[in-house]
This record gives sequence, structure tokens and C-alpha cells, in this order.
Amino acid sequence: MEQLRIATRLETESPKYHTSVFLACVGEEAFDIFDGFSFGQDEDANDIDDVLRKFEQFCIGEANGIYETFLFNKRNQEEGETIDTYVTSLRKLVKTCNFNTYEDHMLRDRIVLGVRDDTVRQKLLEDRKLTLSSCIEVCRAHESSHIQAKAITSSAPRVIDRVNRRNSPGTKHTVQQKKCKKCGRLHKPHDVCPAKDAECRKCSKKGHYAAMCYSKVGKPGGQKTRSHRDVSGVTEDSRKMHF
Repeated sequence: MEQLRIATRLETESPKYHTSVFLACVGEEAFDIFDGFSFGQDEDANDIDDVLRKFEQFCIGEANGIYETFLFNKRNQEEGETIDTYVTSLRKLVKTCNFNTYEDHMLRDRIVLGVRDDTVRQKLLEDRKLTLSSCIEVCRAHESSHIQAKAITSSAPRVIDRVNRRNSPGTKHTVQQKKCKKCGRLHKPHDVCPAKDAECRKCSKKGHYAAMCYSKVGKPGGQKTRSHRDVSGVTEDSRKMHF
């Protein structure tokens, strides 16, 4: 009704005029209900506040304060429910509890007792001057930081795993140590090769062993076989000459 007053600029009009506009807007059926209302000595059929109170009692009925308070006090934050959704639900329930001026205090206490996170509850209890607004802000801040921390944690293992694999000693060993094409041994590329100043017995070139020689004379290891044949031949010729 307050929004209607602002939209139609009724603030400057009399309460009776407010009531007339309201009844004209709600329709014929609501007007018939209005005709059935009985107003007491302290009530005025032309006062919009009294009229609205009568309609509220007719539509909702007389609330049982004890039962409404029971529902309010048993309302805890549900799993996956945000703090804003939880507070909105509590605000609806508290309206029928007749707490009057203690409404904010009851809301604050219900939030402290009803939040799911024990860490948040402990933080709220540490503040001896806790108000409803500061209570809600603390819960919002914790909820936001929890979501952010969860997002960071979920992505961190993959980043750390990549770094660990890159710096792994085992990985570094298998990548850096290879079989040398000059000497045939395993050593790091930047280490001095044992065959650096060696002269190949197969091609007479420096920088590699005969076993790793790939000259046109033959494949690695060929020198040894050829030397064996030559030695055999020399021995056989020597025997013939001797005899």
C-alpha cells in the first residue's frame, strides 16, 4: 500500500481518500468483503490502516504467536542455502511472532544459532557488541571468502603438478642424459666427451671412438672385424714365407 501511495501521490490526501482509492482498486468481490467487516470503537472504516488490518485478518487469520515463534526458532540454515536467502526467510517468519521492538535482536540471535558453519558462529560469538547488520555482514564475508578459496584450491593442484613434473630430478635425468654419438656412453650434453681428443683407429679422424665411427669403411664395430681378418691374413702369409 505504501508503494501505491507514492505512485499515486496520496501523501497529501486524507485517510478517507486513501481508503476509497484502495477499495476502488481491489475490485467488487473485495468490496463485498469490506461491507461484512465489523469495526470496533477504536477502529475507523475510513482509516486505511484499520481497513488493511481487517483484510489481513480475513485473508491470513489470527496467528498463533506461540506456534509462529516455534517455527521461527527451529528455522536453521539449510545445506547449500546462502546467508541472504536464510535471512529473508527469517524476516518473513518474524513478522508473525509479535517480537515488536525486539525483532532485530531475535533475528540476530537466530542467525547466530542457525548458521551451518561453526567457524562463522564462533566468530560471531566473539563480538560482544554484535548487531543484526554486522552479524549479516560477517556471514556474507565468510561465505564470499569460502567460495573464492574453494575456487583457488580446485585449480592449485594442476599448477603445482606441472611445476613438480618440470623440476622432477628423475625427469631431468632421463631428458638430459643421452647416449653420446662420439663415445657411445651416457653423459650430459654439456659434459666433456671422453672421445673429444681421441683418434679413431678406423678413419684416423679425431673426436670419436672407432666403435662409433660411421665412415664409408663400415658401420660401428666394423673396424674390429676387419682388423681380425687382416691379422689372420698376415699370420697366414707369414707362415707360408716362413716355410
